[in-house]
Amino acid sequence: MEDPRNTLIKIAHYYYRLDYTQSEIAEKLKMSRQRINRLLKKIRQDGIVKIHIEGFSESFVELESELETKYNLNRVIVISVMENENLYESLAMEGVNYLKSVLRDDLKIGISWGKTLYHLANNLPGDLGSFKNITVTQLVGGMSSEEGPRKSDEITRLIAEKLNAKPNFFYAPTFVSNPLVREAFMEEDSIKEVFAAIEKCDVVLLSIGEVSEYSSSLKTLLIDKEEYNEIKAKGGVGNISLRYFDENGKILDCNINRTVMGINPETFKKVPEVVCISGGKEKEKAILGALREGYIDTLITDEQTARNILAMDKPL
Repeated sequence: MEDPRNTLIKIAHYYYRLDYTQSEIAEKLKMSRQRINRLLKKIRQDGIVKIHIEGFSESFVELESELETKYNLNRVIVISVMENENLYESLAMEGVNYLKSVLRDDLKIGISWGKTLYHLANNLPGDLGSFKNITVTQLVGGMSSEEGPRKSDEITRLIAEKLNAKPNFFYAPTFVSNPLVREAFMEEDSIKEVFAAIEKCDVVLLSIGEVSEYSSSLKTLLIDKEEYNEIKAKGGVGNISLRYFDENGKILDCNINRTVMGINPETFKKVPEVVCISGGKEKEKAILGALREGYIDTLITDEQTARNILAMDKPL
């Protein structure tokens, strides 16, 4: 009688070296295909065959898969950032690669604001092929500060220009003085047209803003100290296209949120693909909140941020 281990080695040789099918091995060894299937599992369990995927140890496949499963995401892309590299530029370059991969005729792109997206726009090549009828829509009103690199209209213009696409500009300030002014703006035909275009976006590119004294919104005077204090008092941890939310992603009932000229957060859940390009320790709570509420479909982030988010969200 043949040694059982020798039989397992023989099956492994036929299957992994000679590319026999399970049915062919079953016929050769006079066994059922179901038994061959069970023995192949045993071969792996016993370590007779050890599968090595070239490059797996240098990749973040397991980390990406864990995030995808935990937050029901379409895709997670985790990058490694060296100590001397600029995080925003590294993330932006991966955002460029993503955008290049989804370009097609008739694509409708929505663009938010921030320095990561500015770096993306600035590094996007201008020779990506001849795609027809692409539109690029600005998701929030024009910045009220002098910070040009972060302005949503400038980012929209740059990307549209490089893609030879039609830009849809949002001709309104980022924030208005009170909700009544916002209602008046919403009656304008040009504003209605932009909101209609936003609703039809196939893919939206955005970053996530944190709530801290060092955040772009506060430093560029988009919000004042009083508004910042209200956001903090109500548990704000971040913003998505300048709508502030708490640790679970719930939009805050605060004055600043009632005066934003821009995309409604619930619209993110209707867009087929919302791509968040964001990372860094100061943004971890904000990214986690956005993930919990389901605003994001694809996350592009760095390794440390990805690991910290998972560690933060483990049950006690």
